[in-house]
Amino acid sequence: MADDTPTLTDYEETADVEFDMSDEEIDRETINAELERLFSS
Repeated sequence: MADDTPTLTDYEETADVEFDMSDEEIDRETINAELERLFSS
């Protein structure tokens, strides 16, 4: 992942929140991969 690509953790820290990932429909790795895809376009 590129150093300038934000991750879910980056968004949590910026907003001072913690996203609830307990529903297990999607995981952090999937979200981070999608963020990388979006920011590398």
